[in-house]
Amino acid sequence: MKIGITGGIACGKTTVLRIFQGIGFQVLNADEMVHELLGSNRALVEAIGKYFGNEVLNEKGGIDRSKLAERVLSDAYALSFLEGLLHPLVEKRIEASMRDGSIDWAVEIPLLFEKNLNQYFDYTICVITNERLQAEYLRKNNFSLETAELRVRHQMPLKEKILRADFVVSNTSSVDFLESQIITLMEELNAMRL
Repeated sequence: MKIGITGGIACGKTTVLRIFQGIGFQVLNADEMVHELLGSNRALVEAIGKYFGNEVLNEKGGIDRSKLAERVLSDAYALSFLEGLLHPLVEKRIEASMRDGSIDWAVEIPLLFEKNLNQYFDYTICVITNERLQAEYLRKNNFSLETAELRVRHQMPLKEKILRADFVVSNTSSVDFLESQIITLMEELNAMRL
C-alpha cells in the first residue's frame, strides 16, 4: 500500500508520517529530500548559485536555505525556476523508492496535489489542525507569521486539499488521538484488501 500525506503548514504531517513508521511503513519526507539535495548535489547547488547569485550561498559555498526561501517566496519566477530544478529530482527519488510493491510506503509531500504526485499513491491523507495549534507550532519552530503566510500563498487552499484527499485526519488533540485515527483507518483499509 502506498499512502501520500499532505496538509497545510504546521498541521502535523510529520507526526502522521512518524505514526505510519511506527506501525511498520517505510517512510519518505519530500522536505527532507529537498534539504538533502541542497546539501549534497553539487550540480544543483551550482545551478542555484548561478541563477540567484552569491546572496543565497553560505560561507562554505553551500545553499543558505533561509536566504533562498526569502528570495523565492517573494518572486514567482524564482520559485518556478527552483521548483523546476528540485521537483523532478524529488519525484524521481520517490518513484524509485516505491518500486518494490511488496513494501507499504507512507510519503509526506506538502505539494502532493499541486504537483500532481497523488498519481503515485493508492490513498491520500490530508492532515488538518486548528489555528491555535498551528500558531503554537510556528512560534515553537521560529517561523514568522509573515513567512508562514507566504508559504501558504504558494500552496493549494486547505479546503481544496480536503476535498481532493481520500481521507482527512484531525490533529486537534493529543498524539494518541491522532494515532488512533491512523490505526482505525489502517484497519479499515487492510480489511478491504482481504
